[in-house]
Amino acid sequence: MGAIFPRVSDTGLGWILTERKKLAMASELSRFIYRAKVLDLYRDLLRTAGARTVSKDTRKALVEQIKTEFTANRNVNDLRRIQFLVADGKRRRDQLVEMLGLAYSNT
Repeated sequence: MGAIFPRVSDTGLGWILTERKKLAMASELSRFIYRAKVLDLYRDLLRTAGARTVSKDTRKALVEQIKTEFTANRNVNDLRRIQFLVADGKRRRDQLVEMLGLAYSNT
């Protein structure tokens, strides 16, 4: 005779994810997406700092500052903090573009 309560695999419901697993997967997806946004922002900032209108000394200082800021926040794991840092980085990039008088259309 079988057990009173069927095993999950017997019911065909083994593929259903628990709520905890769904949240974990959503969190990992968000982290993956924000990792890409951070890398895009980093590249954009380096590209902006390397503009031809920027003097060599200024370019070197900007690149060093960008690297320092990103390295300082390298181990941030809180998703809300990461979101804030990305938004702040975009705002600062826009200010830099305006200060340098560059045309920039990426958002």
